[in-house]
Amino acid sequence: MLQGLARQEVGEDFGAAEAGVGDFLGGEAARGKRVCFKFSPGAWPINVGMGQARDRRKRAERKRGAGRRREDAQMDVRRRPVREGFVDVGGACAMLKASLSALTEWQRQGKIAFARWGRTPENKRYRLFAVADLERFIEHKRAETVFVEPGAPETYHVPEGYVRARQAAEMFGVSYKTLRRWEAEGRIACGTRALGAKLKVYRVDELRRLVAECGTMSPPYEDPDRPGVWRVPLAGHGMQRKEALIDAADVPLVEGHRCHFSAQGPNHESDTVVVVVEGAWCNLRALVMGVHGSGLRVSHRNGDALDCRRANLIVRTPQALSRGYGKQTAYGGRPCSSRFKGVCFDKQTGKWRASIVVDYKSIQLGRHGDELAAAEAYDEAAKELFGAEARLNFPDGIDAYLERDARERETQLAA
Repeated sequence: MLQGLARQEVGEDFGAAEAGVGDFLGGEAARGKRVCFKFSPGAWPINVGMGQARDRRKRAERKRGAGRRREDAQMDVRRRPVREGFVDVGGACAMLKASLSALTEWQRQGKIAFARWGRTPENKRYRLFAVADLERFIEHKRAETVFVEPGAPETYHVPEGYVRARQAAEMFGVSYKTLRRWEAEGRIACGTRALGAKLKVYRVDELRRLVAECGTMSPPYEDPDRPGVWRVPLAGHGMQRKEALIDAADVPLVEGHRCHFSAQGPNHESDTVVVVVEGAWCNLRALVMGVHGSGLRVSHRNGDALDCRRANLIVRTPQALSRGYGKQTAYGGRPCSSRFKGVCFDKQTGKWRASIVVDYKSIQLGRHGDELAAAEAYDEAAKELFGAEARLNFPDGIDAYLERDARERETQLAA
């Protein structure tokens, strides 16, 4: 059909058109070669079938040439004279159970050196390796590096003094995913991977040093220094382990459950130990005192959130608990005007104002020209109203505070 369209478009005298094409192609059509017309929208390009045949001939010649070169290379290998006690490159790869690229890399690193040059009858040079040197390298590689066991592609040889990733995670008492995260964060840098091996191993002595430095996740254990006190290892985002203290009678509350440490503020007043019980997060100090979910608050006498012994815990209402809080560092997104609790600067009078909150009511304690005097006024009112529960600005007295402040300033100036 296309040929008919071509004949109709070109003209009735198709023989003249064919002769013109033959003249244009150098007379190929006139000598009986096949000439094809191919339709294209808007144009009438001509494609000569002899070009495709020429490409097929070139591909066949390249294929035959590659086969001849392969046969010549095999003949060269068979004609290589190898002396006793030496092997060529192919023999070295077979002994090491490694690829040519791995052998080349080991040579580049200086781990393997060829012993001498050999020559074929055609005077072509090739490398020879001493069998004794290769055997020594194999023993060294078995003792120091990871490699695939011969005949078992998925079985790796782990040298002495190294462990796999999951065994390293067990040493820390964490999951494999946590170990990989620590490694990505640069906390663990003792992992090595052998050339061509997918397995990564870790030095045992370095892992033991990190475990001794950072601690490990383990079940609760008895404190060796304090009878009747148990230590509970806590999980957290960082690698440094923390441990909570509980009484021996409260060990069943945490056995079989995962415990976490949650740091919730720069002053560490809201830090807490969390126990995961049946998928729910529970406060350890509230569990110990039996007030979990009751609306009451539990605080620590010594201010240490990790010390969850009953003697150190106090049950309070939320209002009473706020009495023991420290100075608020910011208000409305802006830093507070004073560094002392219950003290603020009054811009209208240019003095320091002292106040205290009791039963949700603010009691004014007067205005003072000195910030320290206003802080002392708050301390006196807090002692009178709150007693031992009060959080004082100067728990050791203002004189001790001034001496400590002077020493800190001297240290800063010296630095």
